[in-house]
Amino acid sequence: MTLEESKEVIPMMEAMITQIEEQQNIMAEMLQEIQEKDEKLMCFQEQEERLQQLEKELSELLQILPDTEELLMLLEEKTDQIQKLTDENQQWQELHRN
Repeated sequence: MTLEESKEVIPMMEAMITQIEEQQNIMAEMLQEIQEKDEKLMCFQEQEERLQQLEKELSELLQILPDTEELLMLLEEKTDQIQKLTDENQQWQELHRN
């Protein structure tokens, strides 16, 4: 290669090196973005799993709820019965005093 050819080739090679460096920088930025998005995705997946777990727990609790309502109704019935018995007892006591 002659000196003249070198003078032409060297600037072209320098330009190519600059382009390669720019491409490497762009690729590094893209890699960084991909890593950030991957971290966000993993976070979303963890949140999704937690939501599914909470949904399952809520479903189980909702299945218990009708039983609780039944117990409440029974409690109200028993409370009414106790009140009636208390009233009757009071009436008997009043009758025995007289």
